[in-house]
Order: sequence, then C-alpha cells, then structure tokens
Amino acid sequence: MTDDGSVCYCNLRQRNQQPSSERGGAATDDADDIDPKLKEAILKSRKLDRILQRKFQREKNVKRERLQLHHRCVVQFLSHQRISNV
Repeated sequence: MTDDGSVCYCNLRQRNQQPSSERGGAATDDADDIDPKLKEAILKSRKLDRILQRKFQREKNVKRERLQLHHRCVVQFLSHQRISNV
C-alpha cells in the first residue's frame, strides 16, 4: 500500500517474476496458492476499469455533443428572432 492508501501492484508483479527459490522457499508456498486468485482478481479489476473508463468517455462525449447542439439551437433561434424583428 502506498502513502495515499492506494494499492501498488508493481511489487506483486516483480515478486511473481522471481523464481520461488529467490522468494524464500516454504514461507511463500502459501502465497503461491493465493497468487493465482489474486492475479485473476487484479486482471478482472483492470478489465472492469477499462470498461468503466469507456463508459465515462462515452458519457462525456454525449454531454459535449448535447451542449454543442444546445448552443447551435440557441444561436439559430436568436438569429431568427433578429430577422423577424427587422
């Protein structure tokens, strides 16, 4: 965990790349049993993060397009008002 409370997966990735003999032998045997589930959970979390990011981006684009359309409608309405008042 980092200072701001977020989890850093960098160390986990580095630890998984090391051979088990370098990691400390029997003490890490239990961790090896957990790591596949943890790795799967991390991958699933990343996948869901990407999906959520795409949805946020889509919503942002829709909002931007709506505001542009609204602006165009207001400008068009005002230009018609000026023409009809002349």
